[in-house]
Amino acid sequence: MASGDVINYSIRPAKFVERRIIRDMLIKINRFSALEKYKYIGFGSKYFADFSLFHKTLHINEMVSIEGDVENEEKYNFNKPFECIDVVMGLSNDALPKISYDKQFIAWLDYDYGIDTTMLNDIGIIVENIVSGSVFITSYNAIAHKVGRLKQEFNQDNSSHKELLTKKLTNLVGEEYIPGNIPTNGLSKSLTFSNIVRDIFNLKINNAISDKNSALNNEDKWCYKQIMYFHYKDGADMATIGWVFYQKKDEEKIENCEFDTNEFFRGSDSPYSISIPNLTVKEINRLQNVMPIGDDIDREQLPESLYSEEDIRSYSAIYKYYPSFMNVDIA
Repeated sequence: MASGDVINYSIRPAKFVERRIIRDMLIKINRFSALEKYKYIGFGSKYFADFSLFHKTLHINEMVSIEGDVENEEKYNFNKPFECIDVVMGLSNDALPKISYDKQFIAWLDYDYGIDTTMLNDIGIIVENIVSGSVFITSYNAIAHKVGRLKQEFNQDNSSHKELLTKKLTNLVGEEYIPGNIPTNGLSKSLTFSNIVRDIFNLKINNAISDKNSALNNEDKWCYKQIMYFHYKDGADMATIGWVFYQKKDEEKIENCEFDTNEFFRGSDSPYSISIPNLTVKEINRLQNVMPIGDDIDREQLPESLYSEEDIRSYSAIYKYYPSFMNVDIA
């Protein structure tokens, strides 16, 4: 069953917020080219939520949706919201080579599973075809591998968590992509595991970039810059990382993008955590009315009996992006 038949990707609140933060960050890439000249590549599912947002707000007209649910091609073509979306059926490893990379592009490969060799193969294809000023984003399941399950899987009760996780990752991505800095402690935490995945991705990108640069002069050599790293939870622990790829001759353009002036910019292994407070519609409406808030919380308007400081601060950080959903009961 396709994941889109289980999860409505258009209304998950953390994903909803993340999608709009990414939209705002992508606007800065216009130092390379106007965004309407870009191509967008992603996994639309049958909801095409990111496609609708990027077409309407970034004015991208050339869009490609990769759909692995090959038995239901008619469903995806029926549900695509705009004629400018080209649906390419097949798994990403097979579909990505079929796409034309004749212009700058934004590729968001939003996987709903954990790291495996498929993702690294996709990174290789993307980097091989990169155009200076292009953006590559990937989302993945960041649930850590618990030591008990690993001991059961490998039937090794006396091995350490680090040893077992290293063995698991070697099976998933190959020995050459195992980071040398896997920690000893904290391996049951989502953030620790997510940073290991980030290191694996960077190893793959570095290898692919090195291959591209081997025969190039200095001005044409390729570089990349991490501009986003998000953690959130919509049922499962998820993470998203995004990079901009550019040639050395375009260093001034990447500096002029000023990604680091965006409050959600993350260029290291410390992600921005998208935290969605669990509040009622009425509670959200009251919070909305007093936004933005400063350092001090007005407890007359936001009494402690209704709002914890954590909920107020979480909402304050993302209120501009917060979804407005309405339940309509029909008698």
